[in-house]
Amino acid sequence: MPETTVLNYAAALERLNKAIEVKGADYVNAPLNKNGFRPHCRNVNEDGSGSCIVGTAFLPEITTAGLTFEDEGNNVGVGSLLQSHLDGQIQVTLKALRLLERVQDRQDSGDTWGDALTAAQEYANDTYLGYELDDKMAVPDPTYA
Repeated sequence: MPETTVLNYAAALERLNKAIEVKGADYVNAPLNKNGFRPHCRNVNEDGSGSCIVGTAFLPEITTAGLTFEDEGNNVGVGSLLQSHLDGQIQVTLKALRLLERVQDRQDSGDTWGDALTAAQEYANDTYLGYELDDKMAVPDPTYA
């Protein structure tokens, strides 16, 4: 099994910015179809490339874990992807997890990747809890399994 990487806010932000470099800040994942619905996002495409913003950001780990387009884990959210499907390769801080979950949520709502990241940064940097979230590790949550 690969060594575990600890991902804090800055490292998560760097990965997301690199994902945006791949497809562009104006990219919209899964635009509305002819019936007015947004198709469900997947982490990887059939050709093995990254699909959603988080799938693109974590493509090396997804590839190492052997997750493919056909796998059930391909259409899971951020928490489940990191905690259940990447073989313990990545641990994230609470602040990094807030960033990743919000960017995915905004992307799934139809925001461009650039706008989604801006909204996610604002959300992750909100200190309403009264303490710094980047020094606390996200605990595996059984609801993600």
